[in-house]
Amino acid sequence: VTVSVLYWFQAASAFGFRASFKLPQFKPFDPRHPQPLRHQQTRVRNFAPSQTAVVAPSLPFHFCIDSSPGVFASSPYFLEQRQYTPPLQHRKSTNMLRTIVSRSAPAAAMAAAIPTPAQQTITTTTVPATTPEGHKKSALHQLHVDLGGKMVPFAGWSLPVQYAKAGVLKEHTACRTAAAAFDVSHMGQLRVYGADREAFVEFLTVADVQALPANRGRLAVMLNDRAGIVDDVIVTRCDEHVGMVINAGRTDADLAHIRAAAADFRGDVTVVHDESLSLVALQGPQAAAQLAALGVEGLEALPFMATRAAMIAGVPATITRCGYTGEDGFEISAPHAGVLAISQALIERGVQFAGLGARDSLRMEAGMCLYGHELTEETNVVEACLNWLITKRRLGDGGFIGHAALQELKADPARTPMRRVGIVSRGACARDGATVVDPATGAEVGKVTSGCPSPTLGCNVAQAYVPKALMKAGTPLKLSVRGRLV
Repeated sequence: VTVSVLYWFQAASAFGFRASFKLPQFKPFDPRHPQPLRHQQTRVRNFAPSQTAVVAPSLPFHFCIDSSPGVFASSPYFLEQRQYTPPLQHRKSTNMLRTIVSRSAPAAAMAAAIPTPAQQTITTTTVPATTPEGHKKSALHQLHVDLGGKMVPFAGWSLPVQYAKAGVLKEHTACRTAAAAFDVSHMGQLRVYGADREAFVEFLTVADVQALPANRGRLAVMLNDRAGIVDDVIVTRCDEHVGMVINAGRTDADLAHIRAAAADFRGDVTVVHDESLSLVALQGPQAAAQLAALGVEGLEALPFMATRAAMIAGVPATITRCGYTGEDGFEISAPHAGVLAISQALIERGVQFAGLGARDSLRMEAGMCLYGHELTEETNVVEACLNWLITKRRLGDGGFIGHAALQELKADPARTPMRRVGIVSRGACARDGATVVDPATGAEVGKVTSGCPSPTLGCNVAQAYVPKALMKAGTPLKLSVRGRLV
């Protein structure tokens, strides 16, 4: 019985690896020329009779996320687009504004309430409503309950794991074949304002903000001083601010990290944590058509990871072409009541809402990371195969937290002996914590970080950390599942 290592081409938010190997038979994902997973699934299912799993370097794992969650391969690398790099003016302000403002007020009021240098205070506003158990409710909580959602605690929130009339398989399939909507309002939405906002975000993260055109985003990571991953984030360069989306389970840690970074940064910067907005992800090959039916025009011209304003069913919103599923899709940000109206309009059009279960199986098929599983503060970007997120300019110039430690890691390969890989298998499914065994020696060589059955591919998929010598595609491995090797 064998298991085969699979490196997943340029996955990333939330997201994936950038392998040093090329898969020329599959083009990177482009919303104009999608390659749905279902069209290629037979390549995975054609196992030889004697094998539990086979080498699958041609698995069609294409990625729609470059900064989210998703989120993974960035525009300069993933779509191989050349981008203009404007000069960055580094300015040192005598007014050191290092404030994180947490807002639950309307968006217009939020903008007006941004502190001036004379108002260097931390503003805290009301938090979302909670369940009797103390879990936060999103603006769509009652909608989930009405749809038969099985509510479970997740990262401090009450969210649906699945819906009674559908189930994980139907929800997963809807996303792969039509369109599905996900409530991702638990994600933290931040805005960085001020004259030195771009310099600060480049200090805080590895993102090459300079290289981003206006209203374009990419995946980035925040590092600690040991080059460990504090969080994977989406960074978007807008005209008046730099947007960031952070993981819900890391909100408190991220805000503390940002405050500490602000204390070391000299410049005019204000960070706003905006809790007045909800976030819904519409994913699937029919996602663009569904938005078009609700009045959104010009989507065919909206590039991957681009952000723009839109009126959806008469509701003003901001949309970004990205996601966490491997399909074309959009993340829709709007005030709470607006997202509720948009969600109801999508349901009326027959869009299936999907829960955490389908979200996990979809991101696993697309090779995307989940913080707390593939990524932790003890995980460095080299072993996580995320060093491709750091452009040549950023790696050379440095200037971001963790750069010195990263240089030391790259100079001493013995300090980064493990690599994140993808694994396809059959038989019992290996879950988080399962042991990876080298069949040649019988030695335990690694741990599975995530695993699940793949409804689309008809086999099991997993991610794990193994020694570099075992990361090549086709390497046979065994997994210990409930005391048995498969």
